[in-house]
Parts: sequence; C-alpha cells; structure tokens
Amino acid sequence: VRTESIGHIRDVRRLVVALSRARLGLYIFGKQSLFENCYELNPTFQQLLYRPSKLELILNENYNSNRELNCDEDEYEITTIEDVTAMGVLVYQMAQNKINT
Repeated sequence: VRTESIGHIRDVRRLVVALSRARLGLYIFGKQSLFENCYELNPTFQQLLYRPSKLELILNENYNSNRELNCDEDEYEITTIEDVTAMGVLVYQMAQNKINT
C-alpha cells in the first residue's frame, strides 16, 4: 500500500502483533523518514535503525541453508536491493527465469 502516513500501524498494539509474528525473518518495506518522525513508534524504530537498511540476498539460497550465520561473505554473491522498484524488478526476473526453464 502506498501511503503518506503511518496509518493503523501507529497503534502500538498493532505494531507489537506485526513484530511478534516474525518467525524466519522480518522485512520492513517503507519510507524510513516516515517512520522516524512518528512519536509513538520512535522507541521501536530506533532499535531497528541499528540494523542494515538495505535488503541483501544470496540468490538461489533456500530456507534451511547450511551457510553459517557469520560466514565469509566473499564466498557468496550478495545482491543488494536498493528500493521497492529494485525488488519488483528482481521478482519479475526470477519469475521469467522460472517460466523459461
């Protein structure tokens, strides 16, 4: 959903539910500046801002990978997703590759 406001996630109870449901990972897509300026969410997002703000993927890696958490990153080709448009392009390319194979 494209929006210029925080909306229902501004309710801290909804935020707690959203964050506590993550089992295998948590990906948050949105305008960082929009969330930084929300008083109600400030404590939570201050913690999240210590993490990387760009999504990094190892393409073709599957869940239950044997890769160690703190492995030598030089072994793997890491793809950095800069924004939502780049994510859309990647998903489209992966779908096309799947169709063509």
